[in-house]
Amino acid sequence: MNILIVTGKDKISRKLIHHLPEDKRLFVVIDDSNSIRRIINLLYRKRLAWNNLMNMFFSEIFRKDYKISAFPKIKTNQDLFQVIANQEINLVILFRASLIINQQVINSTAKILNVHCARLPDYSGLGAIYHALRKHDYDQVATLHMVAAKIDSGKIVATRPYRLNPKWSYCENENTAYDAGIQLILETIAKEMSRFE
Repeated sequence: MNILIVTGKDKISRKLIHHLPEDKRLFVVIDDSNSIRRIINLLYRKRLAWNNLMNMFFSEIFRKDYKISAFPKIKTNQDLFQVIANQEINLVILFRASLIINQQVINSTAKILNVHCARLPDYSGLGAIYHALRKHDYDQVATLHMVAAKIDSGKIVATRPYRLNPKWSYCENENTAYDAGIQLILETIAKEMSRFE
């Protein structure tokens, strides 16, 4: 069982990497597909609100950083497909990845999962924690689901509950949500690897 973690390049992603077990069956790549142009496009299409972007920006500045080793980077689905083939990956787990997964990767030999740190389908897409806080929907779950053609729509595989707190800062709430997501990933890795020992 070879597992690939595809993660973003922010501090939350580095926290996950810092907590991953050392195992020769576990591989990590950094999704380097995100860009300023993409963020501007999301703002223009109103898929991302300015105040949500500012909350995320300042949270990232003040969040604890974790020093990690350098890992390979990917930018495209073809890059990801090549890693899956070259490393004989059985399971891919996406976390904070910006890359929109195409059908070629979905149809590859690996099972493709994503961790979304809010309840699905209620809070799919970007800004999930921001929207849950605005709706006073504090009882949430980090959700592990199959990747499908439509974003955050695949079959739910596992969840981990957490609670948002209206008295906390946005950063504290976001940290709580993503800590639940990190724990869900660590539990999934341990469970999958134990099946093949």
